[in-house]
Formats: sequence, structure tokens, C-alpha cells
Amino acid sequence: MPFNRTLKLLDYFDYESDIERLPFLNKSNWTPKIETISSPISKLVQNNYRTVTLLNSPLLDRDNLDRHQRLALTQLKNNKDIVIKPADKGSAVVILDRQQYLLEARRQLDNPDHYIRLPHSIQNQTQSLLIVFQKLQTKGYINHKQKMYLIGPNPPRPRCFYLLPKVHKDPKAWTIPFEVPQGRPIVSDCGSESYNSAQYVDHFLNPLSQIHDSYLKDAYDFIEKIRDKSFPGHAFLFTADIESLYTNIDTRLGLEAVRECFNRHPDPCRPDDLILQLLEINLTRNDFEFDKQCYLQIQGTAMGKMFAPSYANIYMAYWERTLQSKFTERPALYFRYLDDLFGVWSHGPESFDRKNQNLKDLLVRSSLPSDPVAAPPTWTKYFRQPKVLWTDPRGHVALPRITLLTRNVVYLITCTHCDHRYVGETGKTLQTQLKQHLRNINLQNLNTPLVKHFASIDLSYFIISGLEANFLWSSGERKRREMVWIRDLNTSFPCGFNIGDRVWAEVGDPVW
Repeated sequence: MPFNRTLKLLDYFDYESDIERLPFLNKSNWTPKIETISSPISKLVQNNYRTVTLLNSPLLDRDNLDRHQRLALTQLKNNKDIVIKPADKGSAVVILDRQQYLLEARRQLDNPDHYIRLPHSIQNQTQSLLIVFQKLQTKGYINHKQKMYLIGPNPPRPRCFYLLPKVHKDPKAWTIPFEVPQGRPIVSDCGSESYNSAQYVDHFLNPLSQIHDSYLKDAYDFIEKIRDKSFPGHAFLFTADIESLYTNIDTRLGLEAVRECFNRHPDPCRPDDLILQLLEINLTRNDFEFDKQCYLQIQGTAMGKMFAPSYANIYMAYWERTLQSKFTERPALYFRYLDDLFGVWSHGPESFDRKNQNLKDLLVRSSLPSDPVAAPPTWTKYFRQPKVLWTDPRGHVALPRITLLTRNVVYLITCTHCDHRYVGETGKTLQTQLKQHLRNINLQNLNTPLVKHFASIDLSYFIISGLEANFLWSSGERKRREMVWIRDLNTSFPCGFNIGDRVWAEVGDPVW
């Protein structure tokens, strides 16, 4: 019995509760022998065994359901036409028609911004990447037993995707109103090849995720923090909710947020680069099964990863610092519990409600439109935005949704004839930069590998794509991200078209 084992352990170790135990080890099943513990505890343990034996007597082992109730329960459990799940919030149990459950699941899984189908599982290949733990052992961060635990089980348990129905939402806003509720996607990670590595990552992220000004631990923490606050009479409360936070975190921005957090809180005993490697493996190789089909999540993190709450918290703190530094007016009070925001605004409703344009604002004009003019040239034939990008040796990297009108962007030019590539950056729209590149190629007014190459072949081989964009970037931040992509994609000449320290000076001023 676990209770008796706990009693024996406490007695054996003289009730010391502050014994330092190494993390990342399989749980021990060792139990002190009965003759090594004190007489009072020995008698108590033996009495417990006798009591449990009596309670487990066949004479007392009676079913609390009658035969008809037990039969109905078995039939309900074996009914393949329904799916029974706990509700996303509250303690309700939801019974769904199987086809309705599949409809909602496939609505989410068929979204190419978040998932792609795989022909088979990649768990074995992922496990081979966990050689990172050998480096951690070599550098003295973990011992051999910890390494064997962190590498994970062999064979690993396949991850499983399921939904928690959001029946607390307005039924009119359901996927099919009043019939099929939206579902919160969960990927069960227990027993997978990277489950223990996610535990290792969370060991370092969790304490850091709580070190920011807006952090709320729970309701008691919230009450304590606002207990002595006072505000002017014209101030008002505001709340906000971030929709689908976990699945919408851009992976590159998330990794950058964690790196920035490590830099803000340095620790010489923390292997930052190796932790980031493990985090990236967990984020980019999160494959799972649903209805006999394999999928790969290509954006965000799954609810089910142990580090997901800490990772999301660090990302949001990074986002808050970046955004608030650009505000001239700030809330008098601001707190956040993961994706739920609460604050007090004391600068008046007119400065809080920065109204966005609606369709009426965009379309209604008082003046008569002038005669139509010739349509501008089409640039879309040179633009292609893939959902994922293969980078050796890391595998598939998810790309964000970028268009030709996106500003503040790091981009990729590919020659589909020879597969050589060029990475660039611009604070203007991607279309403006595309026009400038094509102008330089047509006029041959720059003596660079990119211009010389495309001047010698058909421009139909020229394709531009977006790699990363952030409207909050400064010029320096954008250039640093460009350098990271040049390194990751190995586009420096002669492997690619980027040259030396002038990798961001390949084009001149834009042509309007």
C-alpha cells in the first residue's frame, strides 16, 4: 500500500522532509524492511494490512450497481456511435455524436496554418535527435541515470489528439450552432519520446515564467495585489481574452522570447543553448495520431506539453514588454493570468478605444470616383508562401502567414532552377522589395551574385517568400533575425547568394 510505504520511508529517514533529491530520475520503488523501522510504526503498518485484508474480503466485495445498471453501463461504454468527453470548463460530461466530433476535429486538423498530414510517425527520428542529453551529460549538467530517463521510453507511446468540448461558449457561436460545440485541442504527450525532455525544459522555464510585473498565480494572489490599490473615480475596469494562445504562438518568436528571457535572467549553471535546442525539437516535431491518421503540428505549442503554460507566459511577457514600450499612456493597473487580461484605465474612454475602420469607413466616399485606370502589373506570379520550410538538420520549420503587403519582414528568394537562395530584410512591404529586386536584375545595376545569376536565366525561376515578420521590430532587430536565417539556411556565397557583411544592402532605395 502506498500509504504504508510512505509511513515506513518517513520513519526510516527520521521524518526529514528536506532531503535533496535529484530530479529527472525514475521513481524508486524501494521500501525499508519492516525490521528497520520503529516498533510503533511497525505495529501501525501491520494493523493497516489486516484492516485492508478484511475490507477486501469476498464477503464484502459487493457491486453497488444491479445487473441491469451494470449492463446499461457496459453498453454505453461500448457504443461506437457516440464520443464521451469532459467539458473544457466545469465538471460536466458531454456526449457527442461520433460524426459531429469528427467534424469538429477535422475542421481544426485541416487548417494548413497549424497542421499537416504525415505518411507515418516521426517519433523514432525525433528520439535520435535527443542526443542533446549526451552533450548535457558530457558537460556535467546531468548524470548517466538522468540521461537515460530523459531520453524517454523505447518504444515511445504515440501521442493522441482529442478535443474538450467548449459547451460554456454561446451556442449560437458553435461550429454548428446549437449542435456542435467548438473543441479545445489537446495532444496527450504522456509516454512519448519527448515527454521527459519537455519536463526538463519546464524545469527551467517555469520559475522564469513567473518573473514579470503582470504575473498572477491564482485568485488569492490577485486579491492580495489589489487589496490596497485606489484609483480615480473616472477610471474603469477592462478585461480581455487571447483566443487560442497556445496554437497561435509563432515558433520563431516564441524561441526568441525564451532566449531573451534567458539573457534577462542569466544563470551560469543553466545550459541555455541546449535547452533551446530541446524546446525547438518539442515545438517542431510534435506529431500525433487521430482516427488512424498521422499529423504534425507546424505552429504554436500543444496543450499537453508540460512546458506549454510556462512557454506561453514567457512569450506573453515578451510581447507585453515590446508593445508597452511603444505606448504613451499605460494602464493604471495591469495583470494577466496566462491568456486572461485584467486592468484599470484612467486616461478616459476616448484614449482607450482606438476605433478600427469598419466596412462603412473603408468603402463609403463623399466624392465621385474618377475614371478607372489601367491595372498595376501583377507581382503575385513571383510570390509563393509555403506553410513549412525544410531546414537541415532541424527538419520542418513552420512559416507564418505573410503576404506581399506584409511590412517589417525577413524574406527568402529561391531560384527554382538551381535551388540556390538569398535571405533579405525590409521595413517596407514585401511587394516593394520584390519590385526593387526585379528592377536591379533587369537593369543589372548591381554586381552581386543574386543579380548576376537571375540576369543570366529566365525570371520565371525567381520566387520570393516570407520567412518571418513582426511589426514591432526595430531595424536592428530585423537585421539580427536576417542573420539568423542566413546562418540556418546556409545562404552565404557560394552556397547561396548572400555576400559578406553586406547581406542587407543588396537592394537600393525602393521604386514606387
